[in-house]
Amino acid sequence: MKAHWLVVVALVACGGKDESGETDGPGTTPPPPADADADADTDADTDADTDADTDTDADGDVDQAASAGLSAQFPGDTLGSAVAGAGDVDGDGLRDLIVGASGVTSSSGAAFFLASPVTSGLVNSVATNTWLGPTPAERTGEAVTGGLDGDGDGRADMVVGAWLIGGGQGGIYMMSSTAVTSPSLGSPILGAAASDYFGASLAMAATSGDAAVFVGAYGSDLAGPQSGTVYVLPFTATNQNQATARLNGGVYDKLFGHGVGWNVAAGDLDGDGLDDLVTGAPDQYKDGIIDTGAVYLALAPFSGDLVIADVATLIVDGVGKQNRLGEAIATGGDIDGDGLDDVLIGAPNINGGTAWWVKGTATGRMTIGDAAFDGFVDGDDLSRLGAGVGLEDMNGDGLADLLVAAPDNEELPHVAVFYGPAEGALDLEGNVAKRLVGQAASDFGLQIGALGDTDGDGKGDVAIGAPLGDYVSIFLGE
Repeated sequence: MKAHWLVVVALVACGGKDESGETDGPGTTPPPPADADADADTDADTDADTDADTDTDADGDVDQAASAGLSAQFPGDTLGSAVAGAGDVDGDGLRDLIVGASGVTSSSGAAFFLASPVTSGLVNSVATNTWLGPTPAERTGEAVTGGLDGDGDGRADMVVGAWLIGGGQGGIYMMSSTAVTSPSLGSPILGAAASDYFGASLAMAATSGDAAVFVGAYGSDLAGPQSGTVYVLPFTATNQNQATARLNGGVYDKLFGHGVGWNVAAGDLDGDGLDDLVTGAPDQYKDGIIDTGAVYLALAPFSGDLVIADVATLIVDGVGKQNRLGEAIATGGDIDGDGLDDVLIGAPNINGGTAWWVKGTATGRMTIGDAAFDGFVDGDDLSRLGAGVGLEDMNGDGLADLLVAAPDNEELPHVAVFYGPAEGALDLEGNVAKRLVGQAASDFGLQIGALGDTDGDGKGDVAIGAPLGDYVSIFLGE
C-alpha cells in the first residue's frame, strides 16, 4: 500500500506525491525530532491495552483494544510512517513485522524489524533490529515492504525506502533475511535522477515466478515532467537500470505530471499466479481539473518501457478538483470469495470521506462511484474516512475483510472492520463488525499493514500506524 505519509497510504511533503507519498504541492511536514534529552516516555499510554473487547458506542459496535503498542523514543520520530508484514523472516513459522519512522535523527529515518510475537514498549527497546538512515534528511522508513523470499534461502526478505536520499533522488535498501543480525542497511539502489523520489512507495511482488519489487518514483520525468514511474526491480538487483520493466505515467497539457507511483500495491487480480500492479496517481489532472487523481490496475508480466495508461486493464478516475484519488489503495485479498484478489480504494477527500472496492478483473475506465463498483462505505463530514485502507482476513473465514480508517472521527479515531463477503452499500452505523481504536490527533490509520498470522491461530493480524502520534498498534484477528 503507500508507502509514505509525508507526501503518499502516506502524506508526504514535497511537490509531487505521497503509501504508500504524493503531493502536487506542499504536503504536511512532520515536526522535527525533539532534543535527545527529551523524556523518552512520550507515548502517553500508547502502549496498547490488552483489555477484552468492549461495546462502548451507542450503535453497538465492538471496539477492539490493541494487543500490543509500540511508541517512539522521541516526539517527531513519526513512528508508523510505514508499516508492513515482513513474512516469516526468522523461520519460526510466524509472520513478522517491519515498521518505519522516517523522522528519527534529523529525518535520517529508521526502520525496525520486530519478530513475532510483538510486545509493547518503546520501539527502540523491543525491536529485534534497528536500521538507521546513514545520511541526514533521507527519510529512511517512509516506505517498507516484505513477505517474499527474494534470494532463495527459504526465508522472507524486506525492502526499505528512503525517498529523499540526495535531496529527492531517492533510494531503496534490499534487506535479506540475514540482515536481521546486521546493524547496517548496506548500500542503497539510487533513483535515476534528481527529484525522482525513487522509493516513495514499495510492494514486493512475484511478477514472473521470482520475487521482485514494485518501486514507486512519482517524481520521475521519464515520460514528461513528474509523469511518475513504477519500476519492476528484481530483488537481486544492484542498480535501478536492472529493472525488468518501467511503467510510466503521463502529462496533462505538457506541464502537469500524473505522478504515477505515489502508492503501489501487489495482488493476483486475474488468478494466473503472478502478482499484478495497483498504483495511485493523485496528482493526475482530468479534463483540465486539478488533482482529480486516478488509480491504475495493470496485469503481470511486465517487460520493457511501458505507458501505464496503455497497458492498464482498469483506470479509475476521481470526480472533482483535488479529490486526489490514489492516496490510499489496497489489494492482496479476496473480498467476495471468487478466488481472485480485489481492490479497495480510499477517497478521504470525496464527500467527507468514502471507500470503494472493485473486482480485480474489472476492465475499462470508470469514475469513482460508478455503478460498476462492487460496494462502498460512506463516512461523515469530519471523519476523513478512507485516508488509509487495508485488506486482511481477521476472522479466519478465508475471505478478506475490509479495513477503512476514520482518523478524524469526532467520537473516536478508529479503523472500521467489515467482514467479507462484502457487497453494495455498507453503513458505518450498522455494518461494522468491529472498530480498531486509536487516539485523537494522531493520524491513526493512515498506514495499515496486513501482517498475516503472527500468533499461529490461523487468523490474520494487522498493524496500524499513527505517524503524527508516534505510535503503532498491533491488533490480532479474532
